[in-house]
Amino acid sequence: MKEGVLWHMRKAVSLLIIFTLLAAPLSVLASEAQQEEEIKRIVKAYFDLRYRSLSTLTYDDGIKKFFVPYILNSKEAVGEWDVLDTIIRYRKSQVNDLGFSRYKYDLTYSGVEVSGDKAWAVLDESCEFYFNCAPTVKNQWNTVHSIMLEKNEDRWLILKDDYSDPDGIKKTLGRYFLENQISMEEAKNKFLTESENQLNKRIAKLGNMIKDMNMGNALVFFVGKPVAYAGGEVVKIDSNSAVTPRAAGSTVLVPLRFIAERLGARTDWDERTSTVEIREGVHAVEMKIGSEYMWIDGKKTPLEVPAQLVCNRILLPVGELSQAFGKKAFWDERGLVILGEEEFDGDRDKVLTDRLVQYFNALFAKSDFPRIDGSTATYPLSIEIGKELLGLDETGAKGFITHHTTHSAYVNLVNGSADIIFVTQPSPEEYELAREKGIELEVVPICKEGFVFLVNRKNTVTGLTTEEVQDIYQGKIKNWKELGGEDSPIIAYQREENSGSQTIMENTVMKGLKLMQPPKEEIIVGMGELIDRVADYSNAKNALGYSVYYYATQMYGNRDVKFLEINGVQPDKQTIKDGTYPYTVSYYAVVRQDEPRDSNARKLLEWLLGEEGQAVVDRAGLVSVK
Repeated sequence: MKEGVLWHMRKAVSLLIIFTLLAAPLSVLASEAQQEEEIKRIVKAYFDLRYRSLSTLTYDDGIKKFFVPYILNSKEAVGEWDVLDTIIRYRKSQVNDLGFSRYKYDLTYSGVEVSGDKAWAVLDESCEFYFNCAPTVKNQWNTVHSIMLEKNEDRWLILKDDYSDPDGIKKTLGRYFLENQISMEEAKNKFLTESENQLNKRIAKLGNMIKDMNMGNALVFFVGKPVAYAGGEVVKIDSNSAVTPRAAGSTVLVPLRFIAERLGARTDWDERTSTVEIREGVHAVEMKIGSEYMWIDGKKTPLEVPAQLVCNRILLPVGELSQAFGKKAFWDERGLVILGEEEFDGDRDKVLTDRLVQYFNALFAKSDFPRIDGSTATYPLSIEIGKELLGLDETGAKGFITHHTTHSAYVNLVNGSADIIFVTQPSPEEYELAREKGIELEVVPICKEGFVFLVNRKNTVTGLTTEEVQDIYQGKIKNWKELGGEDSPIIAYQREENSGSQTIMENTVMKGLKLMQPPKEEIIVGMGELIDRVADYSNAKNALGYSVYYYATQMYGNRDVKFLEINGVQPDKQTIKDGTYPYTVSYYAVVRQDEPRDSNARKLLEWLLGEEGQAVVDRAGLVSVK
C-alpha cells in the first residue's frame, strides 16, 4: 500500500516542483565523459534531496500536498474534498507516521546524452526503506526514470522526471483511498462502530474468563469501567458510558439502578424532592441526593459519602448499598468491587482478585489505550498486544502501534510522547537523559531473549567462548585462524551507540571491558543491515556480528548466516528459557516512575505480567518470564 503512496508522492514531487541544482559552467567540462559525469552528479543530488524531503513527511503533508493533487487532477478522481478529508482522518487513526528514517537506493544508468543545452538520462532506481510506523517491514521498488535537463546560463535545471507507471492512478486510488464513496458522517460512524465492535469482543472474552472462576451470582465492577459482570456475562452498566463506579475517599460509589434491577428490586425516583425509593419484597430503602443518611426499613443509617447524581443516574457507597440489599461487599484500592452472597477476603482470595484486576485493567478502547513505543525487536509483541486487547487484525494493529527503535523510544518516554516502552535496559546515556529532565525510570522485565553472535554460513567456526568474544571485540584476537578457522582477518561489526543491541553488548557481553573502536564502515545502524552484511556483503565470510534471537530467526531471518555456540551451548528457545545459554537477557517495560499508579500504562504492565499477558508474550514468539 505504502509503495503506491510513496511512488505517487515521488512523482508529484518531481512534476509539481522544478529542482534547481547548481552545476559547474560548461566551459569547465573538457570532454563528453566529463559532461556525463556532471549530469550524474546533478541527478544524484536530486535524488538525495528528494529522499531527505520524503523521509520527513508527516501523514497529512504527504497525502494532502503531494498525493492528493494527482488524484484530484486525474480522470478517476473523487473530487470531493469532504470525502477526501474524512478518509485522511480515518487513515491517520490507523497509520501514525508516513515518514521513513532508514533507506538506501542505487541508480543504474542505461544511458546519458548531452546535446547542446539539452540533456537526457535514462536510469533504473532500486530502493529499500522502512517506514517509521512499521520499522521491521522492508519496502522495495524498482523504477525506470527518464530525466530531462536544460542548460540555463551555464547551469543545469531538471525540468522533467518521467516514471514507468505499472499500477496507474486508478489502481492506486482504488487500493488506497475509496472502495466506495462515503460521506464524512458515514466514515465517522464506521470508525466508531469498528471501535465499539473491538471493545465488544474483549468484553465477551472477559465474561467467559470470569465465568470460569465460578463467581456464582456475584456482581463484579471495576472503577472507571462502563461494564460489570452479572448473570454469567459481562454487560454494559448503562447506555451512557460515563456511568461507571467511582472512587470516593476510602469507598467506591456504584450505580444504584443497575444493581437494583439485577437483584430484582424496583426503584422510584421523585425528581421534585430528589429522592429515590427502592423496594424489594417487604423491604424498602429511601434516600435523598446529597444527604448524609439513608433509611433502611425506616431506620436512619449514615452514609460514608452522600449519594451522587451522575448523568441522571444515582451512585451510592458500596458498603451501605450492600447493607441495604443484605449482601456482602468487597472492594480494594485497585478499583475492584464484588457484591454477592459470599464474603471475599483480599488475602485468602488473592489469586482470584488479582486475576480479576488484570482482566478489567486490560479492557481498553482505542481512545484510552496507552501510547506504546519500543525497539525494533519488540514490535511483534506490541502488535500481539494490540490484537489481543483491542481486537485488531494484523494490519490494524501495525497501523495503530508504532515503534521508533530503542533510543528514540527512551527519548519519547522522557519527553512525554510515550506512556510505556518495550526495550532493552537503558544505556548510561539514556539514564543521563532522564536525569537531566528530572525523571526516574522504572524498568520491569517482561520477557527473555537470547543475544546471539552470527557468522556467514560458509565460516568453518561453529562456536566461541565468552572470553574469545571479549578478546575479539577488544582487538586481541584478529584472525579466524586463532579460533580454528581459516587464515582470514575477522571483520567484527558493531551497532551504533545507544542502540538496544549495543547496550546489551556493553553490559552483558563485555561487562565493563572497553570495546575496540571499529572503522566507521563497521558500525551498522539497522539490525537488518547487520545481518545482510554478514550474509552477503563483500568479505562476508570473514564477518562477525550480533543480534537478538527472535529478530534474527523470525523477523529478519537469512539462511546465509548461522548462530555460534557460546561455551558449547547453542541458542534456542529452550536454552534461553532455562538460562543455560550464557547470553540470556531480558526485554523490559519501562515507564516513568512518576506515572500514576492507576494510569492505563501501569494497568497494561500489570496485565502483561499476568497469566494472559505472558501467554501473549509466548504467542509473539518471545520467551515469557513466568
